[in-house]
Amino acid sequence: MWRVKLANIYYLIPDVAKRDYSLLELLRSIKRKKFKSHFSNKILGRSNPLGGVKVIYQHCMLLKEFGFEVIPVRLGVYEGNFYGFDVKVKSLNEVQQLMTEDDVVVIPEVLQNYYKCFINQRRVIFVQAWFCLYEDHPLESQKFKGLYTDCCYEHVMCCSKYLQKQLSVEPTEKVHLVSNYIDHDFFKEKSELRVENRVLMMPRKNPKNLKSIVEGISNLPVDIVYADRLSQDQLIVEYQKSDVFIATGYPEGFGLPPLEAMACGAVVIGFTGGGASEFMIHEKTALVANDGDVKKVIEYVEMVVKDKKLKEHLRSSGLEISKKYNKEATKKQLKEFIELLAL
Repeated sequence: MWRVKLANIYYLIPDVAKRDYSLLELLRSIKRKKFKSHFSNKILGRSNPLGGVKVIYQHCMLLKEFGFEVIPVRLGVYEGNFYGFDVKVKSLNEVQQLMTEDDVVVIPEVLQNYYKCFINQRRVIFVQAWFCLYEDHPLESQKFKGLYTDCCYEHVMCCSKYLQKQLSVEPTEKVHLVSNYIDHDFFKEKSELRVENRVLMMPRKNPKNLKSIVEGISNLPVDIVYADRLSQDQLIVEYQKSDVFIATGYPEGFGLPPLEAMACGAVVIGFTGGGASEFMIHEKTALVANDGDVKKVIEYVEMVVKDKKLKEHLRSSGLEISKKYNKEATKKQLKEFIELLAL
């Protein structure tokens, strides 16, 4: 039981679908042959599913299981609930006037300057990426000054061991790891669906590197498939059908896609982006290249196509390590953190 009753817990959701009617951006999108995505994202206000936002909803659902009133707060048109989580989203205007000093506000690091909107509330910064720590971000106009815990944030929560190390400048007792997890009831291997040498990639993850990799493996007996703008159910099937998953994302605070791919039985090759290094272990659970080293990724794809014994070793080890990232483990970490807030 909680020693002190916490009031509501609010998670801010970045407005990644901010509408932008800039004529210059419109012309650039036409020139780059990306008008369709510009129209969808900027004019219609639509956007892609984001792993970081999915994690926010996962936290909300876990906290609801503990009996808390948890409210995701949208800052604009983007809600990001592409996965059917049973939680009601409210706007910032709806919740601000109702907040009390006992409420906890969890603010993603991309919104680090939003602490100014919640001076009277208890503030936790949730670090899911490392590329903009203590720096400017496109969603903000002012650089964050000083450490998060100097005066602005009561605690720092992060989603990976890599980020925990990046935050070593903060007081140790103020930094709390709540690792990401995957739902193994859904993300699981179905070997009967797997197609030999089917290679899955995500086109939004460093497309220039991806294009070079595709060109480099085009002479191999592989079937290249792209996964983008899919529902969770559709994405799981793509993972399960794939023999190999190429991770091209960097930087990464955690890197959910390669872990999800492992859990579905795909062999993972590629970049860790930093955050995925805790489960993408070279020659044990994956074949890892330095971020951006396209030539090495191409070499590794050729290796697993030719060496079935290596491929199956990586597949088995990847499946095993993915099991460590489960709901109960994350639930335990989140419970310990909330108990600390309730002291």
